[in-house]
Amino acid sequence: LKAAEAGKHILCEKPMAVTVEEAQRMFAAAEKAKVLLMEAFMYRFHPQTARLREIVASGEIGELRVIRSRFSFTIGDPKNVRLSFPYERGGGGLMDVGCYCTSFSRYLTQEEPYQVFGAAQFGEESGVDEGFVGTLSFPSGVLAVFDVGLKFHGDTRADLMGTKGSIEIPAPWKPGARASFKVRVGRETREEVFEGKPEFVLEAESFQAMAEGLAEPMVRPEDTLGNTKVLCALRESAQRREVIRL
Repeated sequence: LKAAEAGKHILCEKPMAVTVEEAQRMFAAAEKAKVLLMEAFMYRFHPQTARLREIVASGEIGELRVIRSRFSFTIGDPKNVRLSFPYERGGGGLMDVGCYCTSFSRYLTQEEPYQVFGAAQFGEESGVDEGFVGTLSFPSGVLAVFDVGLKFHGDTRADLMGTKGSIEIPAPWKPGARASFKVRVGRETREEVFEGKPEFVLEAESFQAMAEGLAEPMVRPEDTLGNTKVLCALRESAQRREVIRL
């Protein structure tokens, strides 16, 4: 809000807000100040991400049925902000890395889930979710399943399963300067390789172009609001231990 008031364009680290209402206030402030505000999901700027969406939309792997994704690592310092910030204010694994999984699933389906369910492993000392497993049910029938954590062995990958084939993605969030994934259809397997700039460089360059009016925002306000709504519902589901309908 202070940056907007100062007339600064804003690339805000994900997740942009803890509640939908907070995000709405932020977008309203940016609109009033006539500045650009965009949530910083760097993976969206890498050509690998757009290519995955293209393959899914083409029907090459048939109808998309299941999306599996994971993002975990180990934090040793109990004072780390992810472990020391209150759960209700965004601390824990769901908001820190689970946001990638929900964003990724919504991007590939181009839909919003109609219900979610989340289960959390809360740390005795931290009080936040140190492990989180969630499911998203989409209107088309696609099921997205993800697991994230701050206290177990690091692992990041995603798999897309369709009625005719599948895609294995070793590095969905940080593809880097050289990335690849495998597409399997029937008995045939091919690898697609991407070489170029890392996702953070692409994000920065794209944001500059957007600020200069030369490009459209890659992550639009409605996308941020939709992802925030899903994250809040998952957090509520874990607390109440029940399915939440959206």
